[in-house]
Amino acid sequence: MFNLTKKSKIQSTSSMVKMLKINEQLQFQNKNKQFLKNILLTTGDNNKIMLSSILKSDKPKLVFFYSQLNCQVCVDTEIEKLKMFSKIIGIDNIVIICSYENRKDFLIFKKINNLNLKIYNLGLKNTLGLPLEKYNIPFLFMANSKFRAQDIFVPFKGFPSISDMYYKFILDKYFKGV
Repeated sequence: MFNLTKKSKIQSTSSMVKMLKINEQLQFQNKNKQFLKNILLTTGDNNKIMLSSILKSDKPKLVFFYSQLNCQVCVDTEIEKLKMFSKIIGIDNIVIICSYENRKDFLIFKKINNLNLKIYNLGLKNTLGLPLEKYNIPFLFMANSKFRAQDIFVPFKGFPSISDMYYKFILDKYFKGV
């Protein structure tokens, strides 16, 4: 499809290898870390809900976490992938936790992206308690009622095929019977 020179193919492969190494390091630092369960989240309707009540089932959920300060193209790309993935595993198996300073920006994002997925605002001053949050990048992980981050993944907009492989892995590991 693209006419890549040998040099650009090598650079692309080198960049992918670097991205995979970074992702592996971030996964290692955050794997099986317990995140905070007594976090109060806000819905689009301005209702308050505890994270513990969202994850009360032992059935795992795919969580996408991002902040309004993150790369917007990265977030938008992943939101589109999550919309498609939700058609396979069901919208009840995906939770989006975002971090917006004000409700207006949160609602605008939800409306622009025509989201029917469950999305909750954590607020900019709150945290899930995962070390990965300090890097100010969007990430995905599997969560259940034990509040441990499993199968953490940091998507990179330059390598959408890696995200696709992550979703396939999650499908095969957690949602085979769906």
